[in-house]
Amino acid sequence: ECLKSEELMQLTFKMPFVNRSDLQPRVPPSRCTVLHNGVVWSGEADEAHTSRRAFRGALVLRGNRIAAVIEAGEALPTEIDGIACAAVDLHGRAVIPGMVEGHAHTGFEDIAAMTDPGDTPPEEGVLIGLLNAGRLLEAGFTSAFSAAGVRPRQDPVTRNWINAGRAPGPRLLAASPEITATGNLGDGSVMHQHRDSFGLVADGADEVRAAVRRCLREGADTIKINIGGDLVPISKLSEER
Repeated sequence: ECLKSEELMQLTFKMPFVNRSDLQPRVPPSRCTVLHNGVVWSGEADEAHTSRRAFRGALVLRGNRIAAVIEAGEALPTEIDGIACAAVDLHGRAVIPGMVEGHAHTGFEDIAAMTDPGDTPPEEGVLIGLLNAGRLLEAGFTSAFSAAGVRPRQDPVTRNWINAGRAPGPRLLAASPEITATGNLGDGSVMHQHRDSFGLVADGADEVRAAVRRCLREGADTIKINIGGDLVPISKLSEER
């Protein structure tokens, strides 16, 4: 069982909003916390590549770093370097390494068509991103690699609010929308009607360079590019293709 979001937020250090992706002020280094009366699984393996079994124990945190792992029966510290430790009783719950979501889309919500994200107003889109980031953290994911945002600013805003302590969420690498070519995956428009989606259409090297520069300017950490021609009309598909 995971700690609930309100318990996690009690361990979160708040600071004024900053527009920086490299600042992650989650817990001040002067804070000491002991998570005890739980089950610890480190994920470590021995030389035979056998995973160490989970064991009853405690975890000592100094700021947002693990200072010590203590097995059941050993004395729990009451202070570290003169700093009093706050004790959190896990009531038998498990402590595991934070999981990493390697293909996240925090800005996507119940998508049935690729134009659905484009039909969602930007204001609701930001709230969806923050909501899904909180869901990831509650599920035990402490890091996430975004595989595409909906708009150039949406992922960076989610990341910035998490980093500033204004919203719960994993450490997030913010992505650009999916930079794509006309007719490729992410191009939701047709001749008679322009439709926004999760794609950012750019044809040719110069347009792609300009799109990448705009996304980096707006704060993206990573760039998503669709170059495989994934969107093939059904009438053109065959067993060979």
